[in-house]
Amino acid sequence: GETVRARRVLLALGMVDTMLPLDGFAERWGASIVQCPYCHGWEVRDRPFAVLATTPELVEFALVLRAWTPSVTVLTHGLAPLAPELAARLERADITNEPRAVVRLEGPGNKLDRVILADGSALPCEALFARPPQRQTSLVRALVDSHALALTPMGHVQVDEMRRETTVPGLYAAGDLTSPMQAAIAASYAGMHAAAVINHELTVSAFNP
Repeated sequence: GETVRARRVLLALGMVDTMLPLDGFAERWGASIVQCPYCHGWEVRDRPFAVLATTPELVEFALVLRAWTPSVTVLTHGLAPLAPELAARLERADITNEPRAVVRLEGPGNKLDRVILADGSALPCEALFARPPQRQTSLVRALVDSHALALTPMGHVQVDEMRRETTVPGLYAAGDLTSPMQAAIAASYAGMHAAAVINHELTVSAFNP
């Protein structure tokens, strides 16, 4: 119930990942199940990768992973059959298309060793790439519900890219809650950028008449 007054506020809350209803997913998320090869690919290079392709875009994403390993499997997990052109591209990249449903992820602790498919067979896999749905935090959603804050069509906080200011004067946002291009180094830069703008505004305003 405490009230805090401020001339500027910076939202740097990130996003909330919604865990997929898949046995073994939640305990391995952020460890052996990740979404960005530029953040996590080098540590697991040359090992067997898989992509949980819940959308056609993630099937295409599998081609990118060939930069880190020669062993990539696309787990289409009930997705509609692939377009012939896309299937041919996967074949040229020596990427396996696995249409059987995934029922369980197994491995010691938060590590991943294998993916168990609907017929009970096991697929070796040490790094699974997935993109679970995301939602804004309760604070951001409350601001949106009050019609004070605007989101982009993709559900991220809308900001002025030059100033990092939201649609609410004096309210700024930086990091993953503002962009689908989510990475720690990008979020750090956005936070520094926003802080510099805020610092500049507060300092300069002190000398205004």
